[in-house]
Amino acid sequence: MSKVQYPEIAIFWGLIYSLVILENGPEMYLKEVLVLTLIVIVAAFATRIIAVHFGLRSLFLGRSPQKE
Repeated sequence: MSKVQYPEIAIFWGLIYSLVILENGPEMYLKEVLVLTLIVIVAAFATRIIAVHFGLRSLFLGRSPQKE
């Protein structure tokens, strides 16, 4: 099993999380922040599982070395 990393998934979901917090931060209750955090964690995990399942390569890491 190869160790495939997808840094763009963390960057994407971190950006979404940050934008929602910046837009709604002062008006958000603690429960809403908790729900948002859980949604982002689950979505990022699901995105990674889908990327691994379909064998997508990372945009930032380039091509993986070919096995001979």
